[in-house]
Amino acid sequence: EMALRESEALVRTMGEAVPDFLWMADAQGRPLYQNPAWRTYTGMSHEELEQRGWTAIHHPDDLPALMQAWENAVVEGKAFRVEARTRRHDGSYRWFAGRTVPLKDDAGRVAKWVGTMTDIHSLKEAEEALRIADRRKDARIHNLRERLHQEEELIGESPAIRDLRRQIDLAAPTQGRVLIAGENGTGKELVARAIHARSLRRDELFVEMNCAAIPE
Repeated sequence: EMALRESEALVRTMGEAVPDFLWMADAQGRPLYQNPAWRTYTGMSHEELEQRGWTAIHHPDDLPALMQAWENAVVEGKAFRVEARTRRHDGSYRWFAGRTVPLKDDAGRVAKWVGTMTDIHSLKEAEEALRIADRRKDARIHNLRERLHQEEELIGESPAIRDLRRQIDLAAPTQGRVLIAGENGTGKELVARAIHARSLRRDELFVEMNCAAIPE
């Protein structure tokens, strides 16, 4: 009992000094203490929190995961960590990383819960900006591949073109080398690109080479 009182006093002393949010609740989760930083951010007094409950300060979309994490912690008596959006006094939300640990009595039963909340909103915004940039990059790559694929298509439905397409489809899946012979201007590069686009190496770089410029 003495150790619990000393731990509670230490939590309250630290809570007055640290910029992060610090709070304490009883074994059932009823609020006992919130440090000044928490009260300033939320704009709620201890009495208001007692009346409205913890769910009043969290984003509705994050509540199911928060409640599940809390229920698991109560059953297991173990610490847990969550990330959730917390409501500011002006109605806006910011992301916080919360960690909650149990204070146990001499019998090993949870007597109180102590939690901290650290602002990670800037980190979340940076991660989202990276995800958006990645999606845009993927879209550009997809569009470029589609454009290249269109440019590599052989136009026409004559018997000769259909036969050429059939030969390309036969050659593309193989790992062997393909020799494309013909006079200048007859479309050898177009055929080579068509084979590359249908091959297993289609995601790799297509390298053009002017064989006529290679000295004998």
